[in-house]
Amino acid sequence: YELTHMYLALLILREQACPFYKAHAAELADFEKRWVRTMEQLIENERNISDLHVEAAAFMAYGRQKKVTSSKFLLRFLSEAENHLDNPYVSKMSGHTAVLILWYALEVANPDARQVRLAPRIRS
Repeated sequence: YELTHMYLALLILREQACPFYKAHAAELADFEKRWVRTMEQLIENERNISDLHVEAAAFMAYGRQKKVTSSKFLLRFLSEAENHLDNPYVSKMSGHTAVLILWYALEVANPDARQVRLAPRIRS
């Protein structure tokens, strides 16, 4: 989970136009490319889909124009989500996983929707 959380932190730094992000934009862009490649490999190389796979897919869908890593993963994802949501004989998923499944599905279903900020600024 360190990788997905580092990627999420990077997305927040970028959204907030953080001075650190601005000062290190090129280096952070290189990190982002490597992290995305690693997350893509993770979700493509496993047959079963875990909470970590869904988290990686949801975060990448949020952070990039390309919402679906591959149609192969999307089909596996939909099948796995349906199994967990509809089949009483399959182990129940955590609330964390359920929310990530919904987030990913919404990102894929409506790729042109206005993006809601991860960490909105609160004005006092």
